[in-house]
Amino acid sequence: MDAIFDISKTLANIRFDQLSPAAVRMTKNSILDTLGVTLAGSTIGAGCKEVVELVTDCGGKPESSILGLGGRVPAPMAAFANGAMSHSLDFDDIDDVAAVHPGVATVPAGFAMAERIGKVPGKDFITAICMGADLLLRLGYAGRRGQGGFRWLPGQIYGGFAATATCGKLLHFDESQLVDAFGIALMQACGSYEPIRGTGSVIRGLWPAFTSQAGVLSSLMAQRGISGSKNSLEGQAALFQAYLGGEYDRHYLVDGLGEHFFIADSGFKPWPCSGINKPYIEATLNLVRDHRLRPQDIEDIEVTVADMGQLLCEPLAERQNPKTPMDAKWSIPFAVAVAALRGTVKIADFTPAGIQDPDVLRLARKVKPRFDASLAPAGGGWTGVPPGVVEIRTTSGERHACRVDVALGYGVNPMTLEHHVEKFRDCASYSAKPLSAATVDAVIGMVHRLEELDDVGEVVRLLS
Repeated sequence: MDAIFDISKTLANIRFDQLSPAAVRMTKNSILDTLGVTLAGSTIGAGCKEVVELVTDCGGKPESSILGLGGRVPAPMAAFANGAMSHSLDFDDIDDVAAVHPGVATVPAGFAMAERIGKVPGKDFITAICMGADLLLRLGYAGRRGQGGFRWLPGQIYGGFAATATCGKLLHFDESQLVDAFGIALMQACGSYEPIRGTGSVIRGLWPAFTSQAGVLSSLMAQRGISGSKNSLEGQAALFQAYLGGEYDRHYLVDGLGEHFFIADSGFKPWPCSGINKPYIEATLNLVRDHRLRPQDIEDIEVTVADMGQLLCEPLAERQNPKTPMDAKWSIPFAVAVAALRGTVKIADFTPAGIQDPDVLRLARKVKPRFDASLAPAGGGWTGVPPGVVEIRTTSGERHACRVDVALGYGVNPMTLEHHVEKFRDCASYSAKPLSAATVDAVIGMVHRLEELDDVGEVVRLLS
């Protein structure tokens, strides 16, 4: 029997009081994180202005809000617009091992559906987001063995399933309805890794628009009685066969369902760029701080990379001089140069103006990669973000090196509550709709006590 049946049964029956305290805490952090990065995307996310214009031009029933901008559109289109903005800065939460983004896969679709339904209690919303994220992460972990070549984008091929789980839970679907909704989601599962391998692509940051809309549509279609494929994960031509050639670890899909919640162990980004950059940024920040290095002291910087790190260093000339904000976010030389120059890494560093800073670009040209396959475990498959090694050689001939195995935001090196609040405030300052300090404080407070709210729509209304 396809694992989707066990998943659907658990999803249909799970209640808020069965969630672990850690899962609830991380789910609320994910909700706050996703709201913040979406607000920032409303002004500086490449392609977001055009997406929102397209959505509003389409018109339709005013069901759900566009975050940071205002206006109400049909729920699938609100999910589409908010989904696009949520990942446009590549600043959203991520599980480094599963290589997927829980927040953007669940929160845009969840709020769009919640507003369509009306008066969704906070406990129900947390449960729906938690379980959607749990499914996303289970799919991500299960598929690691077959993901070695990174031909398909994991967050996108799995994201529609997570959004469907969230929306189906909010609609109080039974097991049968969920199975059908997931079967419909299968027909929308897609996503190539090509935009990430190359440069110059705006769509690289907008793909959660598709998964968020798919979750809303799949659920609404199932609600109207449209049936879907019953074996959406393990059928002969289903998700794991079609995309991974049947190379997956089934136990991640079913072990501990309803008891172990994968989001409790997920992570976040302290810096607004690719997660592959994180250990290199932290290593550089450590070196600059510990050795009191000034930009003029730096002769050159060597970064030791494995396969995915190499992707963010080639072609080297393009990575040292990125032409778009998204290309800068996927450049180790650029991110390391920012860290070395400023001693911090902020949203402003990856804006159209920020990526043209001559001092950053001058330093980026001094960053050179050295490939070391031993940084990534042998045997194929994705095992998580590799360690980062940075060595700075000074003009006086000194060499200072630092290795970071687990960067800030994940595992044994988590972000604190203060980190999350500071990040949200920074992101909210970029909202297209100006938000007062009182409003920002109110939203932070609402999310922290979300389980006490009678209507999560209160949060969205403050932000749109």
